[in-house]
Amino acid sequence: MPKSVLRFAHDPNIAGLSQFVSSLLIGSEMLNEVADQFTSIMKQYRIFNFWEELGSEIDGTTIFMVDRDSAAPYWADTEQCGISATHLNLMRFSTARDPGYTVIREALTRYIRSAPNTVKTRWINEKKFLDAEHRKQAEELMKPQLEFGSTIDKDAEQLSEYYLVSHSSSNHFTGRKQQAQELKEKFGRNLHSPDQKTRGEHKVVVIHGLGGSGKTQFCLRYAEENRV
Repeated sequence: MPKSVLRFAHDPNIAGLSQFVSSLLIGSEMLNEVADQFTSIMKQYRIFNFWEELGSEIDGTTIFMVDRDSAAPYWADTEQCGISATHLNLMRFSTARDPGYTVIREALTRYIRSAPNTVKTRWINEKKFLDAEHRKQAEELMKPQLEFGSTIDKDAEQLSEYYLVSHSSSNHFTGRKQQAQELKEKFGRNLHSPDQKTRGEHKVVVIHGLGGSGKTQFCLRYAEENRV
């Protein structure tokens, strides 16, 4: 949402912008977080992006509530189409002659016809993932528990004797490579510091994000990849 729209969406009786409205701004941290999460799973879905081609008249000013770049970003294997309607009337149809009705009906018809095979394939893939997950959990339980509860090979080079993680990361977890590298660099600065005092200092990093965004899985995967 562009800043020009906020003055129409903002309640003049409330000082400052609400957290929800602020999160809708183009480039906001929350939008970037949502987009980052969605990018990793979008290949599982059929996506058809639409945007408004007519501006909305508000207080004598014509504005686009959501511009084309925001409504229909360039993503591979997705469909896009502009509809000759305002934001309010987008996807609202009273007759078959309304703008956008034909193209949306045609897209839904295609999706419905392909749904049975698509759903079947997803169930098969999901079963494979779950089977792999269960095997991994079983293997973890069958490994001999070493000191501190670790299941790492004692002969591993540079083994951290303080490694204690009771769970393993999920096979579903993917991405976050950039954040993992940034975290590793932050922790590594103290380890390689020429100052003996600085080298021994503890460093604390706060991982934050929306509920269900993968914070726990990120930490588990990071611990697994940096345990030695």
